[in-house]
Amino acid sequence: MKKNWKKRIKWSVKYAYGIINAWLSDVKIGKRVYIGRRFKHNVREAGVVVIGNDVEISHDTTFLTLLPDSQIILHDNISIHHHFQINCARLVEIKSHVIIAPYVFLCDHNHKFEDVSCPIKGQGIDMKPDAHIIIDEGSWIGTKVTVLGKVHIGKHCVIGSNSVVTKDIPDYSIAVGIPAKVIKRYNFTTQQWEKVSSAKNA
Repeated sequence: MKKNWKKRIKWSVKYAYGIINAWLSDVKIGKRVYIGRRFKHNVREAGVVVIGNDVEISHDTTFLTLLPDSQIILHDNISIHHHFQINCARLVEIKSHVIIAPYVFLCDHNHKFEDVSCPIKGQGIDMKPDAHIIIDEGSWIGTKVTVLGKVHIGKHCVIGSNSVVTKDIPDYSIAVGIPAKVIKRYNFTTQQWEKVSSAKNA
């Protein structure tokens, strides 16, 4: 009984800490959300951050919303490890049951750099009208992965450590490399993960 009470108190304190962190950072959260130490929601021009139920965000995480209509949406049952960063100009959406490993970076835009007479810092952002990053249900994003631009990572995908994702990854795929390429797809007929030929990635 004592162990159960200790466990309940521990989790109550943990989730209370998450609620306070969310309130201080202007983040809308659901139930049973934990947000770790040194979480930052850096706001340039407002933007919205919404977090669903049963989400755990480890320490040293930063969410940056650049524009008034920027949206960062996290669905339910997501596990995010430390030193995770999102730079969002339009939409970054992480769907349910996703695992994010440490040191992952998501950015749905780029910097303009064409005018060599002006510092890149002063040229603003380069973004497609329908820019977004979507990570679909049940996927696993490995350590130190970078996702850039308009990208949709499908359901139940694995993105290998240190990969840079710049194009869509189809459902039930394993992708690795710089830029990330699909090396395996799940075959529902054979119920096996099967290698993908290099020609299909071309």
